[in-house]
Amino acid sequence: MLCARYSALDRLVKGRGVATTVRKMCADQGLFMPLYLVVFVAVMGALRGDRPSDIGAKLKRDMAPMMKVRVLQRLRQPLLQ
Repeated sequence: MLCARYSALDRLVKGRGVATTVRKMCADQGLFMPLYLVVFVAVMGALRGDRPSDIGAKLKRDMAPMMKVRVLQRLRQPLLQ
């Protein structure tokens, strides 16, 4: 699955260098991360036995904060290594 994800990024964002890497990271966070978060929250809710309406409410309530935290983690990660 990750191979397909990175292959799609290579097709979407052409080139090499720092600017291309930043564009790929932005595309990854903007296109693929929301999809993965929705799947993760839905599966975790289903495993807990939550109703679909509860899962939808959780996604509406928590999606923006989850995305914000994930983007901030991605931006800080190179600084911590």
